[in-house]
Amino acid sequence: MFILKKIISPLLMPTTIVAALLTISVVMLWLHQRQKAAKIFITISCLLFMLLSYGVLSSWPLEKLENAYQPLDVKTAGADNIKWVVVLAGGDDESVVRLVEGIRIYRCLSGAKLLVSGGKVYASLSEPSSEKMAGLAVALGVKSSDIVQENLSRDTQDEARILRP
Repeated sequence: MFILKKIISPLLMPTTIVAALLTISVVMLWLHQRQKAAKIFITISCLLFMLLSYGVLSSWPLEKLENAYQPLDVKTAGADNIKWVVVLAGGDDESVVRLVEGIRIYRCLSGAKLLVSGGKVYASLSEPSSEKMAGLAVALGVKSSDIVQENLSRDTQDEARILRP
């Protein structure tokens, strides 16, 4: 299922869909079939590509999700009961942003541990995401004895299953 997800997900991305529309259009033009339909496909594809490439329009749908929640106020969150700050891996840039927020929360909690999660998505990667995040956390001043790594997971579903206990 994991490999199937990794194959299908990129195919459903807007850029891939636009590229497929353009390819179909060019094939239709070269085969001299339905030239009017091909021109319509090319026009739609180019418009979609421009709209999706424009920063404001491409980030607008995610803005509501990203800004839906305020940063955690540790003082009002019952800090006495929080013993773990869990940072799940994402893409490289996303993992760094998550890690910085995790370190901010960790620093507000006495006696807490920072758990960084994320294994190798592909065997060819040099090191698991959790090792990269742990190294960065140490570089940012977190004691290595306060860092716990989970490096077996390949996606969020694995992380949830492994970290639950």
